Amino acid sequence: MNVLFICTGNTCRSPTAEILLREKARQASLNIQVKSAGIATMNGLPLSVNSSIILERRNLEINHQSQVLTEELVIWADLILTMTANHKMVISSQYPFAQQKTYTLLEYALKDEVEMNALDIIDPFGGDLNLYLQVTQQMEACIDKLVADFKENLTNENGESKIE
Repeated sequence: MNVLFICTGNTCRSPTAEILLREKARQASLNIQVKSAGIATMNGLPLSVNSSIILERRNLEINHQSQVLTEELVIWADLILTMTANHKMVISSQYPFAQQKTYTLLEYALKDEVEMNALDIIDPFGGDLNLYLQVTQQMEACIDKLVADFKENLTNENGESKIE
């Protein structure tokens, strides 16, 4: 399965989610490929300092440069998870063929638990380390639910992948 995370600049939320899901999928022995991109960025920007600090404290490998969302990435993805409803709307507008596989992270992970007017993970850009930590914890709770769901739905009773 190919999962694509989307945010605005691809320097805070989406790369953090990408790195977290990649590590959690590895630990769960799930065959999931993960990428991230931004809808309003440029290629080659580094991960934000505060995102780097949080991920380094967890001993997670950080090798990230921002990338602009492209049609190739949208086609590559089996599932597109955005950080806000506006990001989802932009993707649906620019890539109508992707509507059926595009959700906000909160919408997809929490399903019926989230109010439809509370689908956004706030952008910590410019905020202090505590704000970044809060956003990371919110995303991680969602990613934990994703991994549990993927483990249930993407593996057979022997723990082997149902997809190649």
